[in-house]
Amino acid sequence: MLVNKRTKCRAILAAAVLTGFSYASVYGADITSPLSITDKDAVVNENINVGITPGNSAFHVVNIDKSASGGTVRINSQKINADIHNATGPQLRIDGIITNTGSVDKNSYRLTNASIGYEGTVDLADGLTITVDGTGTCPKIAGIYENGFESLYRSFGRGSLNTGKPANLTYNLGDNTTIMMHGQDIVTQEPDPFSQSVYYSQTGIINDGGIMNAGDNLNITSDVQGIYTLNASGINNTKYGQMHIGDNAVIKASGTLAKLSSGYGAEVYGIISRHNHAWEDESTNKGRQLITLGKNAEITVDFNSQGTAAGSPASIMEAAIYLSTTDFTADNHLHLITTQENSGIGTYGLVAWNQCKANIGDDFQVDVTTKGK
Repeated sequence: MLVNKRTKCRAILAAAVLTGFSYASVYGADITSPLSITDKDAVVNENINVGITPGNSAFHVVNIDKSASGGTVRINSQKINADIHNATGPQLRIDGIITNTGSVDKNSYRLTNASIGYEGTVDLADGLTITVDGTGTCPKIAGIYENGFESLYRSFGRGSLNTGKPANLTYNLGDNTTIMMHGQDIVTQEPDPFSQSVYYSQTGIINDGGIMNAGDNLNITSDVQGIYTLNASGINNTKYGQMHIGDNAVIKASGTLAKLSSGYGAEVYGIISRHNHAWEDESTNKGRQLITLGKNAEITVDFNSQGTAAGSPASIMEAAIYLSTTDFTADNHLHLITTQENSGIGTYGLVAWNQCKANIGDDFQVDVTTKGK
């Protein structure tokens, strides 16, 4: 397709909606508005630098729409930077920097008009660096959010049955992918002791019911500075997701609390893999969660707090790897490092329970350190 310079300049200044041909600006400037990819086999060639003040509205930097289904979307960007200011949730929604339109959630089994979102393949270039600096009161932010599960519930709470199914969705991350995320909680009110929806939640990669293949030298850092509560993780694999990670992965999750921990407390995980409802029976027709990890992986978690309120002690837990209903395989030289300072109910190298299978190669090393109170 031939496009003259004037037409291309107008396209750059307009709100960025990506069509099926390769997008490239005339002067090579960064893209500065969130992208909505609507056409099959679209290609992004530009770096992206976006500032967003979402409040309680959903947001993304790159979103692949259902209308682009059936092909391969290619993101050739080398740098994607996002400054997120005053993100306020709600906690039930996940906002991804790179993501796709997911399924419509229907919390009533009688409603049958739920639809699958984007289905196809997403390829990310070798050497991509994603940088996220965020502030907020109760957001749930992911660097890459593979949104691939249709949720249909026959009932609520314990004993509920999720009748949905994984989508036909695959993300391929190239070698030398780097994700660096820093989150700052700005909450002004202490949560009640039973609250589970007022913490700053941040994850490098969420694979929600899809297939994700990451190349060698994956590097993830997820750091949260909380006030009373926080949730920080490097990778979250859930709802029958399958994840394959190459050699030499370095994954670090860390958190710091400024006040006495209260409410839901704090959780820090390097890798966590489980179904979203721990009490649900395993559904054999959907499969299990699956993670494979190449050789020489190093996974580090670190948590530091002022302690917990004596009148209402909070749950504080961290683990380099936490597995439930997951088949996990790691190659040789896996190294897990956990450090917990001042307060916590537990710090673990590897937790595997509830129908897990874990196979780990030679020279497996775990270093666990606790300090202070």
